[in-house]
Amino acid sequence: MRTKRKLFLIPAILVGGLALSACEAEGPAERTAEDMGERVDEAAEAVSEGVEKTKESVKESVDSLSEEAAEAAEAAGDRIESETDR
Repeated sequence: MRTKRKLFLIPAILVGGLALSACEAEGPAERTAEDMGERVDEAAEAVSEGVEKTKESVKESVDSLSEEAAEAAEAAGDRIESETDR
């Protein structure tokens, strides 16, 4: 008798669980999770934009410093050359 009862109870629980999981009504937890997900996406996008701006700024600074260093090296070379010509 107990075996028959268990055989009936297991599929009934599975069907009940499936029916509950198919429910489309959103509760407060689902709405909160969606809101949090959207905020995380927005924050990730803002961070990504910030990283891109920083990368561009660093590249511009490196380029500028490279040009200044090349000019300083050339000026130093000219100075050495003029001093050795005396």
